[in-house]
Amino acid sequence: MDFSNHNYLFVNDRIITVCLKTNRGHITIIGVYAPGEGREEETICFYKQLQKEVDKYNKNDSLIISGDLNARVGNQPIPNGVGTFGEDCVNRNGQALREFAAFNDFKIANTFFQKKRNSQIYMECLRI
Repeated sequence: MDFSNHNYLFVNDRIITVCLKTNRGHITIIGVYAPGEGREEETICFYKQLQKEVDKYNKNDSLIISGDLNARVGNQPIPNGVGTFGEDCVNRNGQALREFAAFNDFKIANTFFQKKRNSQIYMECLRI
C-alpha cells in the first residue's frame, strides 16, 4: 500500500488521529489513551472528545480506534458489538466503552475471539 498521502492531528494528550489515503480509499486511525479507572469526570470529557473526532470521519472510509482504553468490558454480548470472549467482570470504564461502541455501532474486536490463556493478563477489577 502506498501511504504517501496522509495527515494527522494531535487532538490532546489522549487522542491523536491519522488519515491515510490508500489505493482503496481512506483509513482513519484514532489512537487513544483513556483515563484510568475512577477518574469519572476525565472519562466523560474523554468520550465526549472522542465522539467529536468520530463524528468528523467520512462514513464511507474505514475507521480504527486503537490504544489503551483502560476498560474491562466483560463477556455479556451486545449483538454485533461485544462478543463473549471478554473478561468475567466489567469496570466503569468498560461500561463507558460498551455504551460508546453501542451508540456508534462499533465492534470491540478483541471480545470476538478467544485468546490463549498464557497471553491473558488477569487483574482483579471492580464490579459496577
